[in-house]
Amino acid sequence: MNINLKTKFTLSILTVVLVFGAIATVSIFFYAKNIILDLQRENLQKLTVEQSHKTAQFFANAQQLVDGLSTNLDIIEYFQESNKVLQDANIAQHLEHYKVGPAFLAIYIMDSEGKVWLSTEESFLGKNYGFRNYFKNAMLEKTSASVVLGITSKKLGYYFSKPVKNELGQVLGVAVIKINPDYIHEALDLAAYSEESHIMLTDEYGVVLFSDKENRKYKSLGILSESDKEEIELKRSFEGIEIEPLQYNISKTTLDNIDSVAIFDIYDKEDGEQEMLSVTKIADLPFFIVIEESASQYLQPVVNIAYILSLMVALAALAASLSIFIFISKFLKPLKQLKEASQELSKGNLKHKINIKTGDELEDLGNSFNTMSSKLNNTIKNIEKKIAERTTSLEKVNKFMTGRELKMVELKKKIIDLENKK
Repeated sequence: MNINLKTKFTLSILTVVLVFGAIATVSIFFYAKNIILDLQRENLQKLTVEQSHKTAQFFANAQQLVDGLSTNLDIIEYFQESNKVLQDANIAQHLEHYKVGPAFLAIYIMDSEGKVWLSTEESFLGKNYGFRNYFKNAMLEKTSASVVLGITSKKLGYYFSKPVKNELGQVLGVAVIKINPDYIHEALDLAAYSEESHIMLTDEYGVVLFSDKENRKYKSLGILSESDKEEIELKRSFEGIEIEPLQYNISKTTLDNIDSVAIFDIYDKEDGEQEMLSVTKIADLPFFIVIEESASQYLQPVVNIAYILSLMVALAALAASLSIFIFISKFLKPLKQLKEASQELSKGNLKHKINIKTGDELEDLGNSFNTMSSKLNNTIKNIEKKIAERTTSLEKVNKFMTGRELKMVELKKKIIDLENKK
């Protein structure tokens, strides 16, 4: 199938426009995508740090309170008495002054064996919590922040503890503060930020202590190693709970290596979309703030822009092709005259002239064609003239030769007649 020149030009230009338009669209898409995602990562990091600082302040208040209890002279003297009584009224009343507002569920003092002697919560009195990790750490003279899920109540509690020492530096007991988890969790609210954002508070192993999605509680950010499981069981932090992993694949080793804020790009199989996960540690405590943000909601505008841009490129290509087709038709119109002239020339019509006034190479070509036609016509006329002249000359020669032959015939006849007479 033959395709005319105009169609070839138009299809070629249409192809070029569409190809380069597609390349430009894809380039703009990825460029805009990277910019938007980088901005979102930056905003997510800032949000995570803000939430971390806010939460750290609550824990800092508890830390200051337990520091004050551990150095309280009345409590130190109480433990140095040989005949101390359980829940001494004066000191118990003193503990109530520390328990300001709903932030703290209980304040209690344990001896070096783990027995509770003083407490704002009477149900703790006389019980031994020496198996708890916060007590063990305090006895090793470490300030401890721990989280424990109640064995019977199944309620979560955050605990801060510090050793109570005498003037010689000997550990007499342990001061403990139990923080109300609701007081901490109420501050972890992202509703005003984005409906697509979710927040989690985890311990050092990545076990979720709080989440705005209830089904994530007491699950881990990644698969726990056997050593992590053994440590958790030894601390008895989540007794009776089988900790299952979430889809993030973030291990304790990963959490340990986070210096400030880490951003993880993940595909959430649960939600079926691409997400960003921002993780940061809360001060020097064994807790982490984790914020999950959907990347799809920010990429959708970019995808829409790409669609619109592709449509505009396609429409522009069609408009350009139509315009180019019209212009090419106009520009190549002289070719039609050249074609007609060549056909007339093939028929022998050398007087046919081309009138092209385009001021370009096509006009030069038309003039050249006219010149060629004229010269060819003149050449043919000259040839015909020479042929005519040669024909006339040949006719004279022929006539002369014919007359000569006739005379020769007559002469032969006379010779024959003379010979017959003899």
